Amino acid sequence: MSRLRKTLLALIFSTLFLCTAFSADGPRKLVHRVTPIYPSTARQYQISGVVKLEVKVAADGSVHGTKVLAGHPMLTSSAVDAVSHWKFEPGPESVESVEVNFSR
Repeated sequence: MSRLRKTLLALIFSTLFLCTAFSADGPRKLVHRVTPIYPSTARQYQISGVVKLEVKVAADGSVHGTKVLAGHPMLTSSAVDAVSHWKFEPGPESVESVEVNFSR
């Protein structure tokens, strides 16, 4: 495999998906994160950006609902799919603001 190809593959697989969660009482610790899949069409058209979500977190830490607040329509579905499988530390039911960053 050529060096260029290896480098390109490394860049593709190391694409950063920076994800953070915030609440009024401070960030709720994320215990298990599922990385969103970068949609191939978005990658083809070089679309990147941040998807902002409002996430309802149950007392056991599971995600019970998501609402898209902002983001490119080609990226929002993938972000929602991934975040719906996230697990937060147990605590009182809360609503968290989450950002999922899709960068090329």
